[in-house]
Amino acid sequence: MDDARLTAWMVIVLAVLAARRGDSEQAARLWGAAEAERERGDLASVEDDFARWAPELPAGGPAFEDGCRLTLDEAAAEALAQRET
Repeated sequence: MDDARLTAWMVIVLAVLAARRGDSEQAARLWGAAEAERERGDLASVEDDFARWAPELPAGGPAFEDGCRLTLDEAAAEALAQRET
């Protein structure tokens, strides 16, 4: 798995964790970043993960749209920084 796919998978997992702990805004931002990357490139190796977790994750809305403007690296850094606070 290359770096982009690994980072996408990590961002998806962080989005799921955010959703499960009730942070729907963070989940939407992370999911938006992952979805935008999927739209831009070939993330076939994580396609099953998108399908499996999509029902749990918020799609649409301002936080999702904000997330779509983040790179995967920015989304991952944001999520990891939030966990440190």
